[in-house]
Amino acid sequence: CDTTAMDVAAANGHLDVVKWLHAARSEGCSTDAMALALAYGHSEVVQWLRLNYPEESSTEATQMSRT
Repeated sequence: CDTTAMDVAAANGHLDVVKWLHAARSEGCSTDAMALALAYGHSEVVQWLRLNYPEESSTEATQMSRT
């Protein structure tokens, strides 16, 4: 398994799915989850990811929110 499910859920703003995957799976997410959630304006997902996956809150993803 990989992080694709979490990344896609975050990209599409499905916070409930992101939370479920976090609870039920161990793969976590990639920096793509944060970057895509930012790019598509899913601020609730971004906030949740920052709290639960601080190591994935990369400088690159944070900079995307400013563009």
